[in-house]
Amino acid sequence: MRAGRSILTGQSVTAAWCVYTNDFVAPEAMNVDHVIPVSLGGHDRFRVRASVRGNSLVNRIVDEPFGRHPFVANMRRLRGLTDRRGRAPVVRWPSDVGGAPATINWSTPQIERETFRSRSHYHLNTRTPLVGGSFMTTVHFDENQILSFGARLALGAGYFLFGDTFRRHGLHSELRELMTSDRAAELREFRMLNAAHRRPFWARSWPQSATEIDPLWDHLCRSSPGHVVLTEHTTSGIVMAIGMFGGFFQWSFLVSNHPAEFPIGGPFELGAYIQIEQNPQTFLQTDLRSRVELVELSLGPRIE
Repeated sequence: MRAGRSILTGQSVTAAWCVYTNDFVAPEAMNVDHVIPVSLGGHDRFRVRASVRGNSLVNRIVDEPFGRHPFVANMRRLRGLTDRRGRAPVVRWPSDVGGAPATINWSTPQIERETFRSRSHYHLNTRTPLVGGSFMTTVHFDENQILSFGARLALGAGYFLFGDTFRRHGLHSELRELMTSDRAAELREFRMLNAAHRRPFWARSWPQSATEIDPLWDHLCRSSPGHVVLTEHTTSGIVMAIGMFGGFFQWSFLVSNHPAEFPIGGPFELGAYIQIEQNPQTFLQTDLRSRVELVELSLGPRIE
């Protein structure tokens, strides 16, 4: 927190930090952000304070594009996850009709094939019920989009778990650059470096690189059909792993540049664990050691 003084009134004004913009702003310019958006199964207990500008930024460039992806939209529909206005997601799979681009609308009671005015005969929009037969679609996962969304989650989760310690010692600048770049995969490929300490920053995402996920994280992420966030606190760094929709989407990030400065006692002795379920919605926050012991896993030699 940073304190300032109002020139007009002489009263003390407290400015708060926004993890998404790295700005200090007045309380009236802040609102609440769900680390995992409600439309994707987030929980009211998993929230941080952010600037209005930062909240709008992540919603526009990260949350909405990720939530519209047909695979994500279909998962949301299956789990009954609606937007802030209570509307069910529209699931549109890309397809082809007579050599012209089209979509298959999976959201209507009767599946429909849609073409667009600029690309169809007679320049008309068309909506035709898909009766019988089959259709072909190609689903593309843009790793830039996946990494950007994962970085957004890591920023919010890092601030939620570690607060001001994350601001002072976390690699939030690197995460923020990944979140806002349309070349996130390229930035990761060139191994982004922390400017002050020249330590390598790394990030991984799946589905693009499933083989890179640690087996322990993979098991814990897939142990829940909902969402999982965990940190592994070692002597060499703090690593955050995030899994959504039963682990279909997974990310892992190095999130600290001074691990010794992060809290180690209590729930951070080994790491923190958060699990969010849907139908009914539940929220569990515990320490990683308790969670590992609960699922009867061996800690293994790599966890310090």
